[in-house]
Amino acid sequence: MLWVLFIVASAIAVLFVAWGFRRPGKRDTDLGDELRLNRDLYLDKKAELAQLLASGDLSHSQHDALLLEHQRQLLEDNDVAEVHGASGGRERWLLVALMVAVPMMAGGFYWLLGAADELQIKALTDQRRELLSSEQLDRQRLAELDARLIRQLQILSDRYTDKPVYPLLLARLYQESGNHGMAANYYRTVSRLLPEDGALQAEYAQSLFFANGNRMTDQIRALAEAAQVLSPGDHTALGLLGIAAFQEERFAEAIGYWQQALQTLGPLSPSRTALAAGIDAARERLGKDGRTDPGVAGPSLSVNVSLAQGFEAPPETAVFVYARAWQGAPMPLAIARLKLVDLPTRVTLDETMAMSPAMTIASVDQVELVARVSFSGTARPESGDFQGSLGPITVADDPGELSLIIDNRLP
Repeated sequence: MLWVLFIVASAIAVLFVAWGFRRPGKRDTDLGDELRLNRDLYLDKKAELAQLLASGDLSHSQHDALLLEHQRQLLEDNDVAEVHGASGGRERWLLVALMVAVPMMAGGFYWLLGAADELQIKALTDQRRELLSSEQLDRQRLAELDARLIRQLQILSDRYTDKPVYPLLLARLYQESGNHGMAANYYRTVSRLLPEDGALQAEYAQSLFFANGNRMTDQIRALAEAAQVLSPGDHTALGLLGIAAFQEERFAEAIGYWQQALQTLGPLSPSRTALAAGIDAARERLGKDGRTDPGVAGPSLSVNVSLAQGFEAPPETAVFVYARAWQGAPMPLAIARLKLVDLPTRVTLDETMAMSPAMTIASVDQVELVARVSFSGTARPESGDFQGSLGPITVADDPGELSLIIDNRLP
């Protein structure tokens, strides 16, 4: 039955395309415009997700799941555009005939042309997004979904070798699961298909760095430098260049790279904590060597944050550490985001971590330091969160290193 369906469908498709060839048109131009529009819409969605992540309205896992879904949707939209690009708008009688014939053959078409794989990927990504957004993450179920999703993506990646979206999704899934070697292999494929995409080149370099046991090589440095040329200000490339400079004992350069990276990140980005720790380490090495510390202009506060005994939560739970005006507006003047598994740790809050240029630590005389375990994953306090606070602290007094214990449950 399927082979009969395929013959009939193929005959209709050939007639449809042949009829379009009888007239000149703007099919290539229209198709190119539609593909560019699809990409622009995807980039807008990607930027919106980055803003939601930076503001704390999305957790890191929720951001990754939604980005994965938008990437899948971009692929689906482009496939539709390519099909539409092969047809014209004048063959109305043929379109009417197809409106009758195509629904009858839709099921067979999906299986014959591979759309069943696309539908299965959509179903798996939907299930994955729901699982990641649930309060209790079932890691075994997540591993099972990822294994099925990887199998389907590998089928499509092998079938459509000219489409970067499949190896890109595979690379990010493997990276997230900690299989950095496989991630690097797929990032290599993507980098060849999209050689002018600086952000992807930086991701490829990062995957190689992880796969190499967090050790820098000439290849990784060269990739990071190329990515920075293609995409100036990419925080991943800047972070890697800072690591290369630090390992070569060029500490002032490392601080410069990492401070640039901080400027590109939202105040709630989880990457801020690692960058700030790297800057602190580079400053310490500069001090020991007697060299000049470029530093950050304005005041800063260092605080040791820990969780009191008896307070327990999943290790991936978000933790926010911030300074706010003493008896003033609740808006953070400087804020850092980390995970419960990072505690105890030292956090340095400075002017680069402000949510608004007009509201920074330097804009007030006294501050209150707050550390909160947020079960919702957002910066807004909610009932049941764990919190600790310390204040007032006079900014001009240079209080040195402070200690803050999270020892209170919000009512």
